[in-house]
Amino acid sequence: MKSRVISFPPRKADGAFGAAGRLIVLLVMVLSLPVVTFAEEMRGVLVYGHEERTLRFCSDERLYWVVAPADVRDRILAGVARETDRPYQPVLLVFDGRFVERPLPGLAGDVDGMIEILEIRSISATGVAACKSAASKIRFDLARLDADGLQGPPDGLKSLDYEYCIPNEADAIAQVRSIDPTARIYRESPGRIGCSETEVLCLGNTHQSGYRAVLGELAGLCFVHEIREAFFE
Repeated sequence: MKSRVISFPPRKADGAFGAAGRLIVLLVMVLSLPVVTFAEEMRGVLVYGHEERTLRFCSDERLYWVVAPADVRDRILAGVARETDRPYQPVLLVFDGRFVERPLPGLAGDVDGMIEILEIRSISATGVAACKSAASKIRFDLARLDADGLQGPPDGLKSLDYEYCIPNEADAIAQVRSIDPTARIYRESPGRIGCSETEVLCLGNTHQSGYRAVLGELAGLCFVHEIREAFFE
């Protein structure tokens, strides 16, 4: 019995349309991936439960939906249960996290974005009120800034300088410097913000790691009444 050989016609070249089609498919696949930023230290008021998982920064009045790996979710639930006596009570969360751009779950409701919690630094029922009031002290829009604290067009990114007043006392100055490594003290000028004779002007910069957490801590100080964007002539 003779063996039967089945032959196929040679494959035709894809041509320009085939190559372009594969390129389009590849681009769609890449663009469909979630967009993330690098992790940074953050702090905010967290409300966490089955139907609500939201966080509002101490430095920002916008509301974010929270996602986390399973082991981090377990630690969040344990921390919330330890610090509160009933579900959905706010706690102050200090954590390492990053912004994530991907479709929000159905339960998310009306939020401004999504944050992934990667590591928990602390969970506490104390400090919630101070965190909530701190956001109102920051008088510029943090939405203008990216994860590196920069703003502007891609070919002209620049950081944002901010200013605030503190008492002209060694303890206050030391406390600010321990929070903000970019803090610069000026005793000769009241700044545009108008520091009094018993105060000194402080300038800082957003181009630093965890700038949101830094601003939140500064705004949480009882002697800092407002933080404004600094402009130089």
